[in-house]
Amino acid sequence: LTNIGNNYFHNGDVQKALTNHLASIDIFTKMHSMESLVGLFQFLAKDYIELNQHTKGISYYKKALKIATQHKLFKSKQYIYENLTNYYAKQKQYNKAFHTHLKYIKLRDSLYSVEKQNTINELKTKYDAEKKNQQIALLEKENTISEIKLRRQRLAFGFSIIIVVLVVIMLIALYRAFRIKRKANKNLHEHNAAIEQQKEEISAQRDQLQMQNDKIQKLYGVSLEQKKEIDDSIR
Repeated sequence: LTNIGNNYFHNGDVQKALTNHLASIDIFTKMHSMESLVGLFQFLAKDYIELNQHTKGISYYKKALKIATQHKLFKSKQYIYENLTNYYAKQKQYNKAFHTHLKYIKLRDSLYSVEKQNTINELKTKYDAEKKNQQIALLEKENTISEIKLRRQRLAFGFSIIIVVLVVIMLIALYRAFRIKRKANKNLHEHNAAIEQQKEEISAQRDQLQMQNDKIQKLYGVSLEQKKEIDDSIR
């Protein structure tokens, strides 16, 4: 109904606009939509002023201003002061226009300061959030780097353990090979010593046999000479 009333107002049919606007009061009141009700009262104020019922028109501006003040609808309140300033200026009530305009400027500047502060707070919140996200990303990056370093250290430690184990195994193998070789050399030395001893024994036995053989040969030679002498003497 409010939009229909606005269309009638813009088309110049103010009476129908007023009828639709008045019918909208109960709807917005039941809905407890104070901001919509403030806007509607301003439309009614314009309707009555356009119909030269200025007192009713001003009364609806004041009703709108009261509700806006009670419910802290500062933006709506600013528009009411602006509309009243324009109205008083058209009616050549310059004193009221001036004071109303001062209220408008004061509220506008206050709203601007609030909006500015809200913008600053919003930017600060965004900055803090972005900074926090950057810090989180940096911490995650540092954690990732720490994890990579830790993995590398673990790998290096694992490789070191493997190398140590391999070295120990190699040393054990070398030691065992050394012992086996030393034992084999010892056995070979003992075997060679036994062979040398056997050779010496055989050589000694051979020399002894040679001496006995020489004695036999000498005895045999003597016997031959004696035999020859005997044979010669018989002849």
